[in-house]
Amino acid sequence: MKQTAEGLTIRTGHNTREALERNRVLKLFFARQGLRLDDVWRETPGDPEIENRQLLELSRWVCVYGACPDRAKLEDMGYLYPPVDPDVNPDADWVRFERWMQGLPLTWTLPDHLSTSEDLHEVDDAEAGRRLEEVTAYLAERNVVVDFVEGVPARPALEYLLKTTREQPFDYTDELTVTHLMGCTGCCEQCFQEPWCEMARDSYWSGGVSAGREGFCG
Repeated sequence: MKQTAEGLTIRTGHNTREALERNRVLKLFFARQGLRLDDVWRETPGDPEIENRQLLELSRWVCVYGACPDRAKLEDMGYLYPPVDPDVNPDADWVRFERWMQGLPLTWTLPDHLSTSEDLHEVDDAEAGRRLEEVTAYLAERNVVVDFVEGVPARPALEYLLKTTREQPFDYTDELTVTHLMGCTGCCEQCFQEPWCEMARDSYWSGGVSAGREGFCG
């Protein structure tokens, strides 16, 4: 894919109408490449000048990568940190940027045979434990570590995992970036681990819940 930045050079100015027009042209550039901006960039409502600077930089990366889709060579040329959002770390950002440029998915979820929860109420504890091991092993292979508190039974742990992975897909990242699933939001009275969590038992708000008093979620 050969692209040049011709016609995309933008001078920063204070004319809002001009800035909005530049903004439209830049966004059109990505649309014509078949690239979804929302996957790697976040808007700054009310400030087209900031958006234009960000979009111009991203368009420069698109053009350079299109001419030389090789990370090592681009880094030798000074292209070290892809301007993507979210900004995690250089390696993870490169994974996101290159997958985006190649039209590949940026997120992943559990496959159907692992993610089904329709029959959980029908399986015994042993089967729930087996399925939990299968799910955690699949996640671990993809650098997602399950860090629930010790003693949580297999069934509630599995139910939480399946619900979480359905609602929040995981980003593709580099091999060294690890995602930890702790299942803790800091709101003990709403946490599925509360009955087995020593920290929750020792906390003021969990004590309130256990005693039937009003709990606290900050």
